[in-house]
Amino acid sequence: MADNPKPGTDKAGVLNPNVVWARGLVLLNGNLHLIAVIAAVFVLLPSAALQFTVPNEPLPEGAWSALLDPQASEEAMREAATALATAMGPAFRASLVATLIAHIGYAAIVALIGPARPTVGAALTQGAAIILPLSVAMLFSVTGIYIVLAAMQLV
Repeated sequence: MADNPKPGTDKAGVLNPNVVWARGLVLLNGNLHLIAVIAAVFVLLPSAALQFTVPNEPLPEGAWSALLDPQASEEAMREAATALATAMGPAFRASLVATLIAHIGYAAIVALIGPARPTVGAALTQGAAIILPLSVAMLFSVTGIYIVLAAMQLV
């Protein structure tokens, strides 16, 4: 692989998924303990804390049906939306924080297995620095997937 013009390409310079996969496995196997620790701290722990600390509020009776009913009045829809936002607000905010922490951990893992090999602290700093563009990119990808599924009438 040292003769390759770019990482992930074959000797002719063409992107080769097999080469990319093999390189990914080498990076994963070479850094497995470090990746496991960072993933546990930045993905598993926030998710577990979210499950055990955020109260599971019951949703108001009939709120979803009021929002989805095309014949419902504007006032009924507004009340239903307010009731749902009140019930789901704490869980949404906690999920947002847990997701941002997971994105920082994900970016730190990518930085740590890259060629620069920064320290864990430097990788976390880099992860925090790119949290906004990473979150926007993930939001766009999820939105794109939803649009494609909606177009295929799977949602």
